Amino acid sequence: MKCPRCGSNDTKVQDSRPGGKVKYRRRMCKACDFRFSTTELHGRHRAEQLPLLPDYLVSKRGGQTEEFDREKLRKSLGYAGRRGKSTAETIDACVDRVTERLYQQDAAKIASSQIIKWVLDLLMRKDVAL
Repeated sequence: MKCPRCGSNDTKVQDSRPGGKVKYRRRMCKACDFRFSTTELHGRHRAEQLPLLPDYLVSKRGGQTEEFDREKLRKSLGYAGRRGKSTAETIDACVDRVTERLYQQDAAKIASSQIIKWVLDLLMRKDVAL
């Protein structure tokens, strides 16, 4: 499994929990000591590994903190782009790029205003059109 932070293929399974058709694994990169979770979906013909986000916290303006939620970001972008020509693919691309930026952060806690800046930066550079 490739490390989401540094891209190294040298990772080690630290914990594994079965869950029916899904197996949850906690991994650590030997190159950068980054810890992340994966789920393995076992279908009829193959097992597919999907990386999950580590436990990043988002600090809000009012002082509250909550876990980063890709679905919440996707829903907000869908709502913002409802009048434009946004498609599910463009919204997913924007969410993926914001998630990649989040992976590159050293801190486990990030301000919601920083996530907003990343989204606006993507829109201003016209990498993603909503």
